[in-house]
Amino acid sequence: MVIKYWTKEEIKFLKENYKTISYKNIANLLHRSHDAVKKKIGKLSLKKTDWTTEEVVFLRKNYKILSIKDMAKKLGRTYNSVQLKAGKLNLCSSSKKWTEEEIKFLKKNYKIIPTKNIAEKFGRTIDGIQLKAGKLNLSSTVKYWTEEEVEFLRNNYKTMECMDIAKKLGWSVIAIQRKCSKIGLKKGHNWGIKETKFLKENYNIMSYNDIANTLGWSDMSIRNKAHWLGLKREPTPSWCKGLTKEKDKRIARRAKEQGKTRKKLHKEGKIKLSGCAILNKNEDFIKKRLKCLNIKPNKPETFLINLFKENNIPFHYVGDGKLIVDGKCPDFVCNPSKKVILMHGDWWHYHKPKKKNPDLTREQVEKKDIAHYRANFFDCLIIWEHELKNPTQVVNKINEFIGGNK
Repeated sequence: MVIKYWTKEEIKFLKENYKTISYKNIANLLHRSHDAVKKKIGKLSLKKTDWTTEEVVFLRKNYKILSIKDMAKKLGRTYNSVQLKAGKLNLCSSSKKWTEEEIKFLKKNYKIIPTKNIAEKFGRTIDGIQLKAGKLNLSSTVKYWTEEEVEFLRNNYKTMECMDIAKKLGWSVIAIQRKCSKIGLKKGHNWGIKETKFLKENYNIMSYNDIANTLGWSDMSIRNKAHWLGLKREPTPSWCKGLTKEKDKRIARRAKEQGKTRKKLHKEGKIKLSGCAILNKNEDFIKKRLKCLNIKPNKPETFLINLFKENNIPFHYVGDGKLIVDGKCPDFVCNPSKKVILMHGDWWHYHKPKKKNPDLTREQVEKKDIAHYRANFFDCLIIWEHELKNPTQVVNKINEFIGGNK
């Protein structure tokens, strides 16, 4: 989004001409929107109080033809200011009483002839016509059901969907449903013992759509019945997350055949890791994902890179996915000696997880990461962000790590 700032020349032009020229014309001259001009005048605390002779003439001519809202838009003024000015000019006082002929004509032609033409004929305002129509209850359009529509509804309610009937008859879906309840029409049949039993047995195994298809009910009716029976779906356990619908169905079917729970099958080793867990351990997938993210060294990592160059430390950056160790990507590596350095930010690796676990310490975080890399035959050193304030101490720490683990 390009922001167009106001220049000094534009503001000067606005201050000089906002009283004489309408907002619409100013907007066209300055190539800006009507709202932008109006807002800027408000910010500059400029008030368009004085009415020009052109505006007064326009108001006198069009007061009985146009509505106050339309006149306010054309003049670039508010609804209240136009109404007040019309009152001062005694344009409103010329309100005459409605004759019986006028009321009869209005009742006959209000829905046929436009209000603008009626206003011109009677020499009244559009607002006046609309107010009178409202008092006579002409604005409310009540639609009644015909006998043909009711017959069509009785014949097709059980076979057709409410949406299709509504489109065919030109009614809303709610109107169709209300009419059916008034007439006493009910879709489908009552729930049997077998159906309720089937729902209770398969509620946590099958989806709503599958249950609906097998029983021949709608998805909504299955949900409503389950709610009335007080059935609640079991939350998806952590071991089950990431599974596709097809795989989940297969597992549920197998569990039902063997008479075991899905969790028990998982413990026995019959269910493998979920799709996401498998992908997160796949080196090619992780490298592709990191390549798409276009990861570059952050500020602490660039600081360490410069520190390595200055002190001839044999570590190079691999945080962009060049090296993956059992699903994890280290920041720096020294290839021949299989040593790894992790640059830990204080917020991401300590303060943020500490919000969930207040008892968490930095040592626990370090132990977890060191154990992961040690299991894959890598020596690991962790450098925290706050330690970079003392570069000499960091260099000594790295040298001890290189020398001590030879």
